[in-house]
Amino acid sequence: MRIDALFGLGRDGEALAEESRILSEAPPLFHIYTHLGWIRLARGDRAEAASRFRSALSYQPDSQVARQGLSLAQGSVTR
Repeated sequence: MRIDALFGLGRDGEALAEESRILSEAPPLFHIYTHLGWIRLARGDRAEAASRFRSALSYQPDSQVARQGLSLAQGSVTR
């Protein structure tokens, strides 16, 4: 996704604008929200990550990847 490249290049403002554009289209595809959740989590933005994972789960409630991401975002994973 373009957002990955923008964050990778340190162009955070453009990356966030790209995320806003994607979200404004409200794509009914759980994997997009899951991907955005992982990006937010990697950047340390747990609240926004959790929001993206919840959106993913609204489209695909049985997604283990989205559930794992949500658990990490909420800090509820034990090892």
